[in-house]
Amino acid sequence: MAFGKTTMRFVLAALLFSTTSLAQSTPSDSLDLSSLKVEKVVTLTSTPEKAEVYALAPNGQKTLLCKATPCKRNLEVKDYSLVFVHEGFEAERRTLRLAKNTQLHAVFESPYAQIRFSVTPKNSRISLNGKPPESSSQKFILPPGAHIAQITDSCTESAVIRFKVKNGDNKEIKIKGTPTLAGLQISAIDSQNNAIEAELFIDGVLIGAVPGVHKVPACAKSLEIRKGNQRYQEQPCFKKNKLYKKNAKLILQSATQKHQSKQAKKDLEMAIKAGLVGQQGIGCAENGKNFHAAESNSGLGGGSGTRGRGGGSSGFGKKQKGPSISGRIGGNPIIMGALDKSLIDRVIKRHMNQIKYCYQKKLNANPTLGGKITVKFVITGDGTVSSAKTAKSTLSGKGASSVNNCINQRFLDFQFPEPKGGGMVIVRYPFIFQPQ
Repeated sequence: MAFGKTTMRFVLAALLFSTTSLAQSTPSDSLDLSSLKVEKVVTLTSTPEKAEVYALAPNGQKTLLCKATPCKRNLEVKDYSLVFVHEGFEAERRTLRLAKNTQLHAVFESPYAQIRFSVTPKNSRISLNGKPPESSSQKFILPPGAHIAQITDSCTESAVIRFKVKNGDNKEIKIKGTPTLAGLQISAIDSQNNAIEAELFIDGVLIGAVPGVHKVPACAKSLEIRKGNQRYQEQPCFKKNKLYKKNAKLILQSATQKHQSKQAKKDLEMAIKAGLVGQQGIGCAENGKNFHAAESNSGLGGGSGTRGRGGGSSGFGKKQKGPSISGRIGGNPIIMGALDKSLIDRVIKRHMNQIKYCYQKKLNANPTLGGKITVKFVITGDGTVSSAKTAKSTLSGKGASSVNNCINQRFLDFQFPEPKGGGMVIVRYPFIFQPQ
C-alpha cells in the first residue's frame, strides 16, 4: 500500500511538471519580429548580357552579387548602390530601391564615339590629334575625352577646334576655315583688241569688275570673264599670297558654244559643290599667254619684278614647255560589289587630270618614268572612298613612290554614287603612264 502511494505521488508530480512546461512554451502575443530581415527576389539584367554586378558599400568595398547577367538574388529590402561591369565597356552605376522595384537593368554604352566633320571649305583635309592629314569626309572612331582637330589643307588657312566626346556619341562637328588667297590683276580686250569692261567670275561666283584688282581663292578651279555674248574661260593656277596679272581676250560665243559653256559651268558648279574637283595645282590652264605672277615680300599687292609662267606643270620660271605625257586607263577594272562599271568609269574619267598631274610633276625630274599602276580602293555605302593603295606598280626609279602615293591620296577625295543596297565595293583600277 505504501508502494502504491509513492507511485501515485510520482505520477502526480510528473503531470504537474508537464503542465507547467506546456504553459511556458505557449507563444506569446508580445513576441517582437522587427529584428528579422525581410528579403525580396530581385532580377538583374543588362544589355549586352554577361555582366558582373557588385554591391558597393559606403566605404567603397565591393561585394559580388552576380557573376553573369541575367540573374536573380534574394536581397534584404533596402537601397543599394550597384555597379555593372562588362569587358570592353565603361562600368555602369545604378541605384536599386528594393522597397519599390524588384528589377534593375543596365545598358552599356559604346566605349567609343562616332564623329563626322562638316568642314568649310568642303573636303578640306584635317589632322586629328596631331596625326597626318586625312579626308574629312570619313567617319572617325574616337575614345572618350578631349580631342583637337585642325584643317591642314593647302587651300585653307589653318583652323583649330578643341572638343570633347563621351561614350556612345554619334554627332557632327563643324570646322570653318578661311580659303587661302591670291591676288589677281585682271583686264580684258575684245576680238578687235579693244580694251573693254566686263565681269569676273571665280568658280561661278561674281567677284567684281574687269579691269580691276581682286583677292581670289588660291585654289580656285575656274576663271571666267563675261561681256554680253563674249567669254573668256580657263582653269587658273593661283598660288597663295602671290599677285597674278591677266589680260584676257574675249571671243564671241555661238549658240552651240554658249550651250556647251553653260553645261560645262553647271557641271563644274556641281563638281565643286560635291567636292569632286581636285585641289590646288591640278590641271592648271595652258592658255592665256600674258598670264604671269608678280612676287612681293609684302604678300598680296604690287610687286617690282615678274617671272614668266612656264608651260606644263613645271611651275613658274622661264617660258618653256614641259614634257608631254600619255596617261590613260590601262584595261578593264576588277569590281567586287553592287556598283556599275560605267558609273565608276565616269568618276575616274572626270578626275583623270588630277591623276595625270601626279605623274606629270615627277616626270619633270625623271623623263624616263613610266609604267602601269593598279590602284585598289574601297567605296563605302555612302559613295566615299575609305581606303586606297597601290595593288601593283611597274613604275621604278626616282619619283615612282611619290606618284603612287599621290594617286592614292587623290582617290580618297573622290565621291562615287552610292552602291545598291548600301554595301561595300572593292575596285582594282589600272592606269598606264608614258612620256611622249
